[in-house]
Amino acid sequence: MVEEKKEIKKGAKKKVKENLALVLSGGGARGMAHIGVLKVLGKNNIVPNVIIGTSAGSMVGGMYAAGKLAEFEKMLTSKNQREIKKIAAFRPHEGGLINPDRFEKEIRKLIGNKKIEELDKRYFSTAVDLLSGKEVWIDKGDLCQAILASSSIPLLLPPVKKDGMLLVDGGLQNPLAVDAGFKLANKVIAISIERSLEKMPKKEKYGFSDIAERALTILQGEIVENALKKHKKNLVIIRIEVNMDTVDFHKAKEAIEIGEKETEKHIEEIKKLVLAE
Repeated sequence: MVEEKKEIKKGAKKKVKENLALVLSGGGARGMAHIGVLKVLGKNNIVPNVIIGTSAGSMVGGMYAAGKLAEFEKMLTSKNQREIKKIAAFRPHEGGLINPDRFEKEIRKLIGNKKIEELDKRYFSTAVDLLSGKEVWIDKGDLCQAILASSSIPLLLPPVKKDGMLLVDGGLQNPLAVDAGFKLANKVIAISIERSLEKMPKKEKYGFSDIAERALTILQGEIVENALKKHKKNLVIIRIEVNMDTVDFHKAKEAIEIGEKETEKHIEEIKKLVLAE
């Protein structure tokens, strides 16, 4: 089941707010830095009650909520560039340049057909319905499908058809769902995976993927800045710069290490938030 944002806000059976939400942004391969974030939080016995993930964040957050994060990390770091390219190879499919079948197969190897309702933690993935233009939060149904919907970058991966909707990457409208975090919990740790425009390679000719990458970097950067202006209290925001391409999953180990190092720098700030009344 997919719930629209307004339904969660106005629902008659609204749940009591949890104590701590972890909000994970998108970023493709860069988003694997979230694994490093979660490893550091775990070492420090910091356990969020709610996980809200967008795109790559929905994938890492879903694996964490399903208790499969270690296996997911092992799967990523054991694959070389050739194996990764085989999974994400351009094979035009209905609505996208990449056939999602291999992508889905790798995810289901770890989580099977697990339902979100079966998870030990409250989990939400964010997506956008192309037909209505509305943001949706998915908190019920097939976990793999929720991850695929949130991760379906327009034009690259085909939209996920669900309940009369065409669902695509949640980062299209809300790359860092801090607002969702505060609707569901009293305190929020938000992880924004970012890329420096200045450090993106300069080329004489820019292909389709280069242009899409730069355009999304600019668009999502502005959206994140505006979202963070709304919230000042009970929030720790960690901005992690990872300068690699969206499809560089063979560099997952590097991204994970960056996530660990940056989270360590903020761990005392996080502990202070968690312990605050």
